[in-house]
Amino acid sequence: MTTTQFNKERLDYLLALFSMSKDELLSYLNEGRKKLIALEDIYGEEIKISLLKKIDEIFHKGLSFYLDFTPIDQNQTTKVFFRKSRFQSVLSMEDKRLVDSFESLKSLLDGYRTLTDTFSSEYHLHSSFTIHCDPKKAANQVRDTLIPKKNIKDHRQFLKAVIANLAEINVYVFEFVETWNKRERATIDGFYLDPNVIVLKRQKSYKREIFTLAHEIGHYLLGVEDVESLDMSKVEKNRVSNKVERWCNDFAFYLIAGDAVNELDKYSSYSEDVNFTIDELSNSTHISKMAWYTRLAYNKIVPMPHYRGIIRNLEEEQAEKHLPIKDEVKLLRFIESKFRSGELVMLSSIHLEASRTQKGIALELMDFLNDNDLRLNDSDLIPPAPRKFSNQLDNNLCVLPQKKRLNAEEYALLKAQYMITGDAKMLLYALNNKDKDPVIITEETKLSNDGKLFKKLPAICEILEIKHMTVAEWLVANGITLDWAHPELE
Repeated sequence: MTTTQFNKERLDYLLALFSMSKDELLSYLNEGRKKLIALEDIYGEEIKISLLKKIDEIFHKGLSFYLDFTPIDQNQTTKVFFRKSRFQSVLSMEDKRLVDSFESLKSLLDGYRTLTDTFSSEYHLHSSFTIHCDPKKAANQVRDTLIPKKNIKDHRQFLKAVIANLAEINVYVFEFVETWNKRERATIDGFYLDPNVIVLKRQKSYKREIFTLAHEIGHYLLGVEDVESLDMSKVEKNRVSNKVERWCNDFAFYLIAGDAVNELDKYSSYSEDVNFTIDELSNSTHISKMAWYTRLAYNKIVPMPHYRGIIRNLEEEQAEKHLPIKDEVKLLRFIESKFRSGELVMLSSIHLEASRTQKGIALELMDFLNDNDLRLNDSDLIPPAPRKFSNQLDNNLCVLPQKKRLNAEEYALLKAQYMITGDAKMLLYALNNKDKDPVIITEETKLSNDGKLFKKLPAICEILEIKHMTVAEWLVANGITLDWAHPELE
C-alpha cells in the first residue's frame, strides 16, 4: 500500500497550532525538490504514505496522529500557542515542536493520574503574587517551601532537591537535552506552561540551570506563561523593559541568594573589592558570577560599559577551550618545532602543574613536552631585584582585601607558597630575560582573582610591563589560522 486516507482536520489543526499557512507548508515540503508537491497532492482523496511521512517530519506527531479520525479537541485554551500569540522570544520551528511535545506529555501524565485516582488540580502558590509585589519579599515567603532546608553545596544535588520540592506542590519539572547531531536545534533555555509545567534545557552549568528554574518558578507564582530563549542571568534590554521578566529575574536572584544578597549592601560604587566579594559569593552560593554582576548592574553599582566588559570576559572564560582542531598533527608539529628551536620555553614548574591538571591530558597530547631536554629547571630562579619584587608582591601584586584578612605569619607562608608556583616562576623567568623581549602565554583573564591572595597573571604582567598573550593570540601572531572542528558544526 503506497497511499492512504488521513484526517485532514488534524493537519489543519497543526497548521493553526504552529501558525503555519498552507503555502508555508508547501515551502517546507518542496525545499530542495525539482518536482514540486502541490496542495492537491495533500488534500486529495488519499495521500502518498511517503508524503505523509514527510509532513510528519515537520510536526513530529507520529503517523498514527493523522490516521486517527476521532475529532480532535479544538478548544482554544488547551494549547499555549492558542492561548498566547506573543512570547518573550521569537520561536523557531524546533522550539514550537518542543513546547508542543511537553504539553502532550503533561496531558498524558494527567491522564494516567486520573486513571489511578491521583490527579489533583490544586497548585499550591500558583498565581499567588503579582508584579506589584516586592520580589524579594515574595522569595522570602516561599523559600521554606521551595528551597531545601539542608545546606546542599553540590549544584546538581541542589537542583534535584528544588525539583523534588516542586513535585510536592504538584508542579511538573521536565528537562530536555540538545544533542550535538540534531539537524535542528531549539533556542530556548526554559519555559512555563500554565498551570503547573516548567521545562528546562540541560546546561553545562548547573548554576545557569538553577537560575532558569528559579526564573520559571517566578512565572508560576505570577501565573504568566512564557517561553524563554535568552540567558536569564544577564542584562538584556527587553528584560529590563518587560515588567514580568524583570520581576521573575529579581525573584530568581533573591530566592537562590538568600541572606548572601546582604553582602552587596556594603557597596555603593564599583571597586576592586567588589570583584573579591563576587568571587566569594559565587563560590559559596548557587549563583554564577555573571548573575551576581548582573545584580550589581541592575543596582547601578557596576556601570553598564564596565558590566559589558565583565560579561564578555566571563563568556570567554566559559567558552570551550579544548575543541578538536582540524589538521591537529600539523599544528602539534608546529608547536613542537617552536619548543625545540627555543622560541617556546617549558619551565619545570609548569610541566609539573600540567601533569596534575585534567589527568595530564595536555602532556598526553603533546608528549614531546616530556622530553627532559625541552624543560628548563626553574628551581633556582630568583628575582633580579629581590627587595623590589618582594615589596611589589606586598603592595601591588597582592589583593589587599585578602591580605588584610591574614596575620603576618599566614601571609608570609602563603607568599612563600606563591613563589614556587608556575605563575611566579614565569614572572621570574621573564624579569631575568627582559633582553629577549619575553611573552608569557596564559589562558587566564584579568577579571577576578577567584578568592586568591595574588592577582591574576595578566594583571601582574601589565603591572610589571611584561607582554602576555593567550594561546589563540600567539597562534594568530605566528600566522596560524584556527579551523575548529566541532561536531555540532559538522
